[in-house]
Amino acid sequence: MASRSRITFLAAASVIAAAAAPGSAAAHPDLVPLLNNPMNAAVGVQNTGTTAAGASHLTINCTAFGQVDGGCPDAPGMAAYVDPAYPNRAVIDVPALEPGESFNHDLSFWNAIPWVPGTFIFDAEVDPGNEVAELNEADNTTQSSYTEQPGIGVAPPAPLPFAAQPASPPPPGPQPSKLDSRNIFQLKASRSTTTPPQRPAGARQMKLKQPAQPKRPRLPGN
Repeated sequence: MASRSRITFLAAASVIAAAAAPGSAAAHPDLVPLLNNPMNAAVGVQNTGTTAAGASHLTINCTAFGQVDGGCPDAPGMAAYVDPAYPNRAVIDVPALEPGESFNHDLSFWNAIPWVPGTFIFDAEVDPGNEVAELNEADNTTQSSYTEQPGIGVAPPAPLPFAAQPASPPPPGPQPSKLDSRNIFQLKASRSTTTPPQRPAGARQMKLKQPAQPKRPRLPGN
């Protein structure tokens, strides 16, 4: 009975000592990648563990939706993020982080990407080379996406219907003026003051013959 009690006590003491020992599972850093959704230029890493984390890397891979890998447009400035150890990835150096500390970075090439319409998936992974012993290695990845909408094109102007075609230009020369309330009185005044045409000198004035009056018949007895 005494022997069994001693074994139980020693086992419990060993568990307590292991939990309190430096470098145990209870005292480790925990690096977590950070992405915005929808994706943009801002990326980051946070140490959510209880001890400091050494320097590491953050990799970002872009894949066009529906493809196995690749399909994203290239942009000037992406060469600064190339690391042969992690091909086809944008690689960012992450400094050492204290517990609770975050590292933020803006992708310098983001605004120069010549996007085409479609959806693009971004996979981020911190400490891809397992350089840091972490409390939880399962939370080292995250994902986001970005969708480029098709541009709104300008439709060509529709042809006018036949009835609405522009009228043919008027013939050359002065055009008759249109009457309206502003010039109709001027027109009447000009007509009233117009001088009648004069007969040439020596011309005889023609007299119009009056039609003969019909004779009244005589009544009997008159």
